[in-house]
Amino acid sequence: MIYARTITKQLHYTAKTFAAIVMTGPRQSGKTTLLRREFGSTHAYFNLENPDVQSRAVADPIGFLANISKPAILDEIQYAPGLLPYIKEKIDNDRTPGQWLLTGSQNFTLMKGVTESLAGRAAILTLLPLSLAERQGKGKDSLDIHDLISQKQPLLFHRIANTPDYIMTGGYPEPLGSKSLAYRTWASSYIKTYLERDVRDLKNIGNLLQFQIFLKF
Repeated sequence: MIYARTITKQLHYTAKTFAAIVMTGPRQSGKTTLLRREFGSTHAYFNLENPDVQSRAVADPIGFLANISKPAILDEIQYAPGLLPYIKEKIDNDRTPGQWLLTGSQNFTLMKGVTESLAGRAAILTLLPLSLAERQGKGKDSLDIHDLISQKQPLLFHRIANTPDYIMTGGYPEPLGSKSLAYRTWASSYIKTYLERDVRDLKNIGNLLQFQIFLKF
């Protein structure tokens, strides 16, 4: 199922203003899907989580960037942070808006590289899991957080049709879009991935079981 995202309008406006966009957010929140849906026909796509692509980018960042076509979507940029200084150099030589669309799930690692290399050159957007309006198919008509705050009178949310179901399933697109996918299985797998990949990359945590107990509380 394709969900209209509230951030889409801001994304297109920003792509006409900044040479680079860095889209962060949790895994599976829909970053790659959104960028490929909106820019897939105009931008080449490179997944840096792919071992072959990642190895080329890490081993020879200059050669990698020289051999890709622009504009480009670089997915999971935190796996090849060495690209960022060279992307900065390319932006300094060519400020054409919308050339570089970058995504990253590991926010702390990614933001460290962005602030060091792309400060003032990249717009930073955050995509969270589906909002209530997006789950109800009203993403294009809803307001983003900045517009909501600027309202003179607060808007009232529509009544949730099935409150317990919404609370239990949350807003991640993948399990919501697949009737055959058991949410509990998906959620446990998501936590396992988060622990074994993202958290371990950020901090040397030896006892994952103990940390998982900590997460539950």
